[in-house]
Amino acid sequence: MEHFQTKQDYFQTSLDDLSFISIDTETTGLKPDQGDRICEIAAVYYHIKQNKPIGYFRSLINPQRTIPPQVTNINRITDEDVKFAPTFDKIIPAFLNFIQSSILIAYNSDFDMYFINKELQLNGYNPLSNTIIDVLKLSKWLLQIKSYSLENVAQNLKINFPKGIKTHSALGDALINAKIFLNFIDKLKNLGHKYIADILKIAGDKKTECQEMIMKITDAIFREKKIRITYFSLQREKTDRLVLPIRLEQRNQEYFLVAFCYLKNEERTFALNRIEYLEVIP
Repeated sequence: MEHFQTKQDYFQTSLDDLSFISIDTETTGLKPDQGDRICEIAAVYYHIKQNKPIGYFRSLINPQRTIPPQVTNINRITDEDVKFAPTFDKIIPAFLNFIQSSILIAYNSDFDMYFINKELQLNGYNPLSNTIIDVLKLSKWLLQIKSYSLENVAQNLKINFPKGIKTHSALGDALINAKIFLNFIDKLKNLGHKYIADILKIAGDKKTECQEMIMKITDAIFREKKIRITYFSLQREKTDRLVLPIRLEQRNQEYFLVAFCYLKNEERTFALNRIEYLEVIP
C-alpha cells in the first residue's frame, strides 16, 4: 500500500492530493494512567481522490484486565470476545507498518493518541510522531449544532453508518470519522482553504506546532548527537545551551525535551515551546 509522502512535504500539499489514515480505539475506560487499556483498534487508509477506503487495519486487543459491564454496554465488547485476542505488544509492528508516517485523523484525537502512546510506552516504544488532525475541532469550527458527538455530527451531515458495521466499534467509528472529514474537506475548499497547512492551523495537535523540532530531536537521540539550543526560562531569561538529548516526554498535551545540560552540568527538562533555536551538532 502506497502511503503519504514524508512529513517535510505535508504542509504545502494541496487538499486535492491529501491522503490520510482515520483511526479509532475502544477502551476499557477513560483513564489509561489508572490501568485502563485499549480493547480494539482500527485504522482506515484513504486518498482524497478515492471514494472508498483503500486499506484497513483492525484488531481486537486483549487488555489483560476485565472489561467493566458499563463499557460493554457501549461498545459491546466482552471479556470472552478478547480472551484469545492478541495483546497490544503483539500488534505494534503491524500497526506501525500500516500507519508509517501518514497523517492521522481522529475524533477527539487527544483521547485516542493518549491511549495509543501509553500502550507504546508500556512496551518500550516512542510516542507516535505522526501529524494528527482532530476532526472534533473541525466540527466545532465548521458546524453550529447542540451536540458534537460523532453520531450527531454524522446525522447532521446525513452520513450513515455502513451496513453491518456497529456503532461504537473502532472500525465503524473510524469509517464514519473519515466520511465526516471528507465532507469537511469540501467545505474547507469552498471557504478558500487550499493546503493541509490550513487544516492544521484549525485542527492540528500541539505537536504540529513544533513538528520539525521533534523530528530533529528524535534523530539526535537515535544518533546520540548533541544539540545546541537557545532557551527562554520561565523568567524569560534567554540562554544558549549545549545539551545531550535523552528523551522526549508529553505532559498534558505539551512536549518536553529531557537532556543533559552542559551549562548546568546536570539533567534538565526543557519545554519545546520555549526553545527559540535548535541545531543538531554533526
